[in-house]
Amino acid sequence: MNISTDKFYNLKINLLQGGDVITEKAAVRNIWEKDGAYYLELYLYRLQRSMVYEADFIQGIYDENSERTYNDINKFVADYKQAAQQAENPTSLGLQTRLDNSKTILQPIWDEIVLMIFMAHIDIDNKNLKEKVIYEYISTHAKGAEKLSFPYVIKNLSDIKAESSDFYTALAHLKDKKPDAIRDLFATLQKICLSDGRLHYSERFYLAELVQFFRLHNIDLV
Repeated sequence: MNISTDKFYNLKINLLQGGDVITEKAAVRNIWEKDGAYYLELYLYRLQRSMVYEADFIQGIYDENSERTYNDINKFVADYKQAAQQAENPTSLGLQTRLDNSKTILQPIWDEIVLMIFMAHIDIDNKNLKEKVIYEYISTHAKGAEKLSFPYVIKNLSDIKAESSDFYTALAHLKDKKPDAIRDLFATLQKICLSDGRLHYSERFYLAELVQFFRLHNIDLV
């Protein structure tokens, strides 16, 4: 059974390849156990693609977020499992249940809003600019939203804390959207990520997830 969490995305991993140890910047997408061995699916930022490694080929992991070094892969797997379990059992109410009557005008583009909020919260720099990008999208894509003021919209969305599970749920709902609408949304998500002039590891990871998902559903983002 695969386990996943978005907590370990900014890692330096020492990989054994051809008798040499190389260091790659990576994010962990999944971990699973088979025949007593652990396997890790890693997204390698240098290659911009995912690869699977047996745990024995991982010589060490440094988590740049927590500044923790793992020389024992079993300890890393234990922390990863714990983070995944916490993500599966959140203490807060789900996003949809927190959508009150005052936000019903936003329901037709709720999945798009979830994705924008999730990407905006990955990094908190230039918060005001990201909010303006989100408001611009909402005011031009939700019928009647053009009448809503910027402070009103942002206040109604301010308590939303989208998790990784919300990201993937919202993404799955978009597969039947028109290609032009998908391309417009993707351009907006890129604008949100680049609002501070740089693309963070985690932002790059989730943008790649978007590209891969829509490619699988034959939606061209160009």
